[in-house]
Amino acid sequence: MTLGSEEMIKIMVGIQNGVEPPEDESDEARVFREGLETEMAAVQEYADDNGLPLVWEIPAEIPMPW
Repeated sequence: MTLGSEEMIKIMVGIQNGVEPPEDESDEARVFREGLETEMAAVQEYADDNGLPLVWEIPAEIPMPW
């Protein structure tokens, strides 16, 4: 099974809102979420180190998957 764009966006919104993933999260969703969290942290660190403003604009109107 592969994640669709809607599932990916739901995971992004969950990360943005600090929502814990569901206990029954699929392997594909977990790998995507963990990779995205790592990338977001790296971008945030770069922005902080260089005094750059950073605003994550993920559409919040999409319902949460959990």
